[in-house]
Amino acid sequence: MENNEEMYEQRPKKYRKKLRLKKTPLIIAIFVLTLFLGTSYAVLTIVLTGKEELSIVAGNLKIEYKDGDVINLANTYPMSDKKGMKMDVYEFSVKNTGDIDAKYTISLEKADVESPLDDSYIKYSLKRDNGDWSQADLLSNVNLILDSDIEIKPNETVNYQLKLWTDRDAGNEAQDKTFKARVVVNAVQSNTKP
Repeated sequence: MENNEEMYEQRPKKYRKKLRLKKTPLIIAIFVLTLFLGTSYAVLTIVLTGKEELSIVAGNLKIEYKDGDVINLANTYPMSDKKGMKMDVYEFSVKNTGDIDAKYTISLEKADVESPLDDSYIKYSLKRDNGDWSQADLLSNVNLILDSDIEIKPNETVNYQLKLWTDRDAGNEAQDKTFKARVVVNAVQSNTKP
């Protein structure tokens, strides 16, 4: 190693400068490639959080999502699953208007409220398009994830209906509490091609 350094130092300055100049384009190329790869990943990974109508474009991938108002479960009382399934429906849809297949997950994002109702007291059921209602389950059992790894083709729309209610086993600690949340759609480009 010392031999190489001595040889480098023995060369005239103009040759040492040429060696440094040869390394500069390589370093710049590596930097640009790293920047491009990081940006490409960021462009093809999006998170959609809705309150009204939301439209996000990432490259050729565009997913539209409309959910209306924030989900607000307040002044409710514990009830059976049978009664819970008669509660009002919360509707939203996910649409791929791009030309790339996508895969998405739907979850709930809790909002800050003064006196929050823990999700271990809240049951839900979800219906996708004209399918059946899902088995009633506690939100805490699914970590607030309502539907996951759903493939959506270009120009396809998936409609959802959601029902939420307070579990009949909730005790006095669930009284005078509020659960407030938004539907969140996490989407990534799918590996399949249209």
